[in-house]
Amino acid sequence: MTPSYDDSVRLLPPDALERSLALVGFMGIGKTTVGGELSSRLGWLFLDTDSLIETRSNMTVREIFDWFGEARFRELESEVVTVESARPQRILALGGGAFIQPANRDLLLERCVVVYLAAPWSHVSRSIHRLKNTRPLLRDRSLTQLHELFDARHTAYDQAHVRVSTPGRNPAQVANRILELIGLPFEAP
Repeated sequence: MTPSYDDSVRLLPPDALERSLALVGFMGIGKTTVGGELSSRLGWLFLDTDSLIETRSNMTVREIFDWFGEARFRELESEVVTVESARPQRILALGGGAFIQPANRDLLLERCVVVYLAAPWSHVSRSIHRLKNTRPLLRDRSLTQLHELFDARHTAYDQAHVRVSTPGRNPAQVANRILELIGLPFEAP
């Protein structure tokens, strides 16, 4: 079956309007940019989990991967997800692998409205080359291997409450569509 990347609402929690928003999706899809847009429309605090990890550890994500490995990074990521997902009125932009971890996914689905920023590989692959030096998981992987990683992650991402397609939309339009699908009031800029 061909995966869908179209807008959809899987199932909104009954208290969706009271929950924080968690943005998930593959590297380079625009979670940080869209998160900033949502933050300005709602007046909610915006947090990028990778940036929080860097601040709390006083190391870059790349340094954490290089010195301690991916397992330690995932531990730090889970700590941030656990703390921040419990707080109201936040916009969380998660690293591409955060929602893949079952414990994080369960916690986020329970506490937040999770929004999958979706696009087919043909769209995502165009931005991969510019991320090669900043994303540890992109190093030493061929485009074919990255495509396989992308395909493997879609199933987890697609468990989000809401899926919003990003191709053909600028970040402001993506943010507006998220708010429209969730039913949060907003004023377009």
